[in-house]
Amino acid sequence: HALASLGLSRILGLASACGISGLVYWFAPFQIDPQWSFTLRGAAVFLVLSSSLLIVVALLPKKTALIINSIPHPALLKPLWKGANQFLGALQETLELGWKSYAESFFWALLGHTMVALGIYVATIAIGIEASWSAILFTYAASIAASIVMFLLPGSSVGWDILFATTLSATTEMHLVEAGAITAIIRIQQLLVALLGAGIIWTIAGEFLQSALEDKKSEELD
Repeated sequence: HALASLGLSRILGLASACGISGLVYWFAPFQIDPQWSFTLRGAAVFLVLSSSLLIVVALLPKKTALIINSIPHPALLKPLWKGANQFLGALQETLELGWKSYAESFFWALLGHTMVALGIYVATIAIGIEASWSAILFTYAASIAASIVMFLLPGSSVGWDILFATTLSATTEMHLVEAGAITAIIRIQQLLVALLGAGIIWTIAGEFLQSALEDKKSEELD
């Protein structure tokens, strides 16, 4: 169930990122170099279709399991198929919690992506660069969608930085050096958030440890 919850969060996060980038491209178009037009249009279509597929998997895990089981596979891949069935079964149990839980999760995923993209937009303005908000939102969401695959590879953070900077340069027509500066600012922001989170966890962990020691001491006295 813990893995299913984590998997569901990944599915909803990826689906929302794909959906945002694809829909932004179509409904809030931004000026780009004509040579990138076909590539970005194809990417937008792919992202919307991927988002739809992921949502179908999340909402129809039983039917997805039937489709997977109907696909012939060698005995070597049997553990993979078994794992997929167990994961989809847990998703089905998660789905039984109700549509409200799904809607809340999807809402927070959308809000999270939007807030991060807004932070990037503010950082862009702060260093005196003019860029379309829709171009930045598209670039961020598309890069996040790609990162799900990239993070499986070593050195993926460098690859993500390159992908984000080059895509940002193409969608906003800013110089690659400026796009690199924005990417560096994002990394600094992430580092600060990570340090803040570590501090909060350290504080909470200390309180839990102190409480546990006091409870143990109390039990020994009893």
